[in-house]
Amino acid sequence: MTDERGPQRVAVITGAGSGIGRAAAHRFASAGYAVIVADVDSRGATAVVAEVIAGGGAAKAIRVDVTDIDHLRSMFELAVQEYGRVDAVLANAGVMTGAPDYPDAAPEQVARVVSVNLTGVIHTCQIALSHMRATGGAIICTSSTVAFTPLEGDPVYAATKAGVLHFVKSCRSWRERYGVRVNAILPGMTDTPMVQKTGDGVTPAAWLAPALHSVAMITPEEIAEAMFKLAGDTTACGEAVTIVNPPTAPQ
Repeated sequence: MTDERGPQRVAVITGAGSGIGRAAAHRFASAGYAVIVADVDSRGATAVVAEVIAGGGAAKAIRVDVTDIDHLRSMFELAVQEYGRVDAVLANAGVMTGAPDYPDAAPEQVARVVSVNLTGVIHTCQIALSHMRATGGAIICTSSTVAFTPLEGDPVYAATKAGVLHFVKSCRSWRERYGVRVNAILPGMTDTPMVQKTGDGVTPAAWLAPALHSVAMITPEEIAEAMFKLAGDTTACGEAVTIVNPPTAPQ
């Protein structure tokens, strides 16, 4: 453990069964937070909790589909029942359209991306606020650098991430009204399973190849560190913290 520990705080993290969410669970736990590890993949969530506990941290796993309001309510109820409060929320769960690419994707695929990436974030924040009004705290929503730039290979994903960014900016008044700071983290291309899910789940989509060859991947731990710092920055509100990919070294 680090010497950042103090009175126990509680972090609720969606999409925490792998990738950025998993790294964030470890980072917050290392600073003394009890962590609610929420993911639609219950096996992944359980594995992350085992890792956190093995490292001396406190964590509970819960299966959560962020498109299901009842799941979200249960997630926050678990946090309050187990630990008494909620101090930080990472609305991090996200998906890409995958194969076949839009516009050939099925309407159900498109609806799922919007429901998880945008509506799920909005509902997560709304329910989080009902538990954080008394104590205040920080909410961090995962957007993406594609909120600023076109993503021709997956325009639906890009649209949802732009929506998350503008939602966060529109919640700036929550600090004065409720004592809750809402900010966005905007990662560039990060080395997570989502890269493979742009394609068939094993191989990334062909449209992603040029980017994969032109930039170096960001690690989930880099994003988790930025999230942790943002959660502790009491001056940040309605901010968009961007982590860009460095270019690859010339061959």
